[in-house]
Amino acid sequence: MCPAPERQPASAPATPGSGQADAPHRLAQLERENAELKAGLRRELAALRRQLAAAEAALAGQDAARAHTAALERRLAHFESGRIMVEMGRRLLSLQTAHRDLHRAHQRIWQLEHTLRDAQLEITRIADERDTALTERRALEMLIDASLPTTTEPCTRAGSDDCAGCSDALGPRCVLYLGGRAALSAQYRQLAGRLGITLIHHDGGLEESLARLPDMLSRADAVVCPADRVSHAARHQLESHCQRAGKPCLIYPGDGVSGFAVAMAQVSRGEFSLTDCD
Repeated sequence: MCPAPERQPASAPATPGSGQADAPHRLAQLERENAELKAGLRRELAALRRQLAAAEAALAGQDAARAHTAALERRLAHFESGRIMVEMGRRLLSLQTAHRDLHRAHQRIWQLEHTLRDAQLEITRIADERDTALTERRALEMLIDASLPTTTEPCTRAGSDDCAGCSDALGPRCVLYLGGRAALSAQYRQLAGRLGITLIHHDGGLEESLARLPDMLSRADAVVCPADRVSHAARHQLESHCQRAGKPCLIYPGDGVSGFAVAMAQVSRGEFSLTDCD
């Protein structure tokens, strides 16, 4: 049998009016408990929200990871299928073709640049030859004009080796020609005579002694010398003697008749000075 319930001691009888005195305290206590419950509830709600946000972020990260994994799986399948190797091979062939074309273009540009430089050099050379030819033509025309008959009697001593005592010393010049081609000396004298210039010649030390230079220079008004047909020793002595004697000197390029004609035309026009030997 169940034991009989214990009798609770009888409570003391309530004092009249005691319940009404405890009511405000009880109400305040209940309000505090209510506020504490509400605060706890808000904390719990905030914690739940944070947990929910973390769960959603974790789910989003998992989705991104799954998407990245899927993309990697697709790339791996693409590699494993061999298509990527085919594409890379095609691209490599394309790059090799472009490289060959670029190399050929570079070689073509290099060739064109060299051709252009050669053409410019050739144009310069042709222009120099043209200028030389024009100068020689003018000189030859001057010689032809000088060879035409005039009313003035020509110098009967033109072409001799002795200009001293010439009665026309203030007219035709007496020029010392040093070096050159001995075989053309007669033509040199004839060309100089057409311009009224008496020419005396020294072979530059081939057979004649260079010791004769001071004496021959003293009898000449000026000196001409082809740069290509005279020794360094003869040219050095010529320059020294001309500077000491104060005689003008013209050293010109070439050694042919046309070059000599140009030099004589310059002499006849006075286009040389004491510094032309330097």
